Amino acid sequence: MKLSELAAREPLAPWKNAPGIPWDEPGFSARMLREHLSQEHDGASRRFARIDRHVTWLHEQVIPRTRGSVLDLGCGPGLYTSRLAQRGLRCFGIDISPASIEHARTEAAAAGLGCRYMLADFRSAPLGAGHGAALLLYGQWNALRREEAVALLGKVREALTGGGVLVLEVHTERAIESRGREGLLWYPSVGGLLAEGDHLVLQESAWHEDERAATRRWFAVDVESADVSVYGETHEAWSNEEYRDALTAAGFTEIQQAPSLTGKKDREQKDLYVLTAIRS
Repeated sequence: MKLSELAAREPLAPWKNAPGIPWDEPGFSARMLREHLSQEHDGASRRFARIDRHVTWLHEQVIPRTRGSVLDLGCGPGLYTSRLAQRGLRCFGIDISPASIEHARTEAAAAGLGCRYMLADFRSAPLGAGHGAALLLYGQWNALRREEAVALLGKVREALTGGGVLVLEVHTERAIESRGREGLLWYPSVGGLLAEGDHLVLQESAWHEDERAATRRWFAVDVESADVSVYGETHEAWSNEEYRDALTAAGFTEIQQAPSLTGKKDREQKDLYVLTAIRS
């Protein structure tokens, strides 16, 4: 896209008129890994000290007696799986980003950890069987189309052992609506996630009440060439009742709720909360 085409862009619509985020593209994947490992923000992955607290709660309170491995869907560079493996659990991580999976494999091999990793889209990948726990964290559920999320629950149930636990970290309805109501903004960036070199990022957002979905679109404008790269995403809002109904319909029971992955309120990440459920 050229800068002159921006004025003629189509209005935002859920899932329709903005290219998705190319998680599997090598250049984007490498930049994303850099963001995952950054200790300056919690934007891609959480900072390590926060992850350490999450893993402590998960290991001690949620999956202390897990039989079988831990399945991490959208595992990124293995920041949760590696820490769980250090506590003696076997882990299997799936992610679509080649740079993240390569990093996770390298770290696991160097430390002799009981981790396996698959480069794949977890929506369509074989999840294996006999897992004692499954994780889908950091609001990834809300980035799925509703039918994809429901189908995924069925796949995860089949991948878990009887009594296996599913851990979902999801966005509140208000968080998704707020995301869609951010409006227009712009900021300069050098070597950021969306592009290398000097560029200007233009972001627009929209909330779609009928679909209960938020869309975002980013235009990364190269300062020298004025070439424009376009990215977009949609997040769907679910009520707490809808989350619970979907889990029940998929064959999960004993649904519990926690305010964060520490089991306590987290003021810095109040837009997320945790649901755990047991495979019946």
